[in-house]
Amino acid sequence: MNRLLPEITSHLNPGNKCTAVFLDLARAFDTVPHVRLLNVLWHYRVRGTVWELFRNYLYDRQQAVRINGALSSMFPVEIGIPKGTVLGPILFLAYINDLLFLDLGGSVTSYADDTAIVFWDATWEEV
Repeated sequence: MNRLLPEITSHLNPGNKCTAVFLDLARAFDTVPHVRLLNVLWHYRVRGTVWELFRNYLYDRQQAVRINGALSSMFPVEIGIPKGTVLGPILFLAYINDLLFLDLGGSVTSYADDTAIVFWDATWEEV
């Protein structure tokens, strides 16, 4: 996001109008389906042993819930990137990378799970 302010300033300096849409996904790491993430990694040519490493890292995770001392049975976790790791942000960025290349009529700036889309033009109607 450190390039966001210079970008906005560069569009305002020639007298353009500028606006931005800011996206902040709540609990973003918890919304990533493992199967889709692995497909994205495959698309980016992560293959062989490295792909298997990521698959093993994500698959066969289980969790249980404890409420007032009662423990549920274990159930599989198929969505969500483990938090508190170096890999978490890297995997999330790989997952949302295509967002940066969408033709939205503006420029997209992203940092982890925060995204800004900046639009500019000569008049507010065009923006």
